[in-house]
Amino acid sequence: MNKELFAKLFKQGEVIDSGGPANRENHALLKILEIGEDLVYYQSLKSKSKNHVRYSHIDVIIEGFDRIDPKSIQPSIQQVFVDAGLLKNYSTENYIYGFAREIRRRLGTLEAPFLSSGEVLDDPGNAVQSKAGEPLTEGAFLRVLVDRHERNSEAVRLCKELKGVQCVCCEFDFEKFYGPIGEGFTHVHHLHPMSKTNGAYAVDPAKDLVPLCPNCHAMVHRGKKLLTISELKKQIESARKILMNNMATANPTTVNPTSIP
Repeated sequence: MNKELFAKLFKQGEVIDSGGPANRENHALLKILEIGEDLVYYQSLKSKSKNHVRYSHIDVIIEGFDRIDPKSIQPSIQQVFVDAGLLKNYSTENYIYGFAREIRRRLGTLEAPFLSSGEVLDDPGNAVQSKAGEPLTEGAFLRVLVDRHERNSEAVRLCKELKGVQCVCCEFDFEKFYGPIGEGFTHVHHLHPMSKTNGAYAVDPAKDLVPLCPNCHAMVHRGKKLLTISELKKQIESARKILMNNMATANPTTVNPTSIP
């Protein structure tokens, strides 16, 4: 999240809901006072005090959103902060949940993870469902996904140079399959999530980065727990064995194990 994206989603003077149960004491309506470079200033309509929320902290809560209990928001938020290597008790950011929830709603990603990938991955998330008989429509709003942390393009290039572009999990190679159009294409995955870092850090392309195809990259980030490369390899191997056995049962004379993707 940054100033430019936030300004596309919200306008100064706009009022949003803080989230959580409406009957709770800390429930409020929040007025956006100023969209700054690094943070947003806001005011609860219950109070005259001016508070702020940092874009970087919004990102942390967006990524850990599924772990936050709407009935116990503040303790849940503090745990997400701690797990991300940040300090507790951001007293001026008590309503960060409301901003994170509203951003996810406006981006249509209430059920979709924000991935720190090398490419943009489009996930329909909580897309609008048309009623029976009604036409399907698109384009009502601009949907934007951005990397949460700045990526070093030179580190990505060096990773590809050192390890190639073949996926380390499923061994898919875009150039071999698609020809020249696929040359040099792959995603580059951080073995240690950038969400667990606190600002800039030194990255070693040989130790910290690996090439993954978009499918495998999406799968390692799919659940609440980040999968390791070895864990995903085991799942792929298990799926291949099941597929091969099913194919052998259906047509035992034509199955070639090397043909399994």
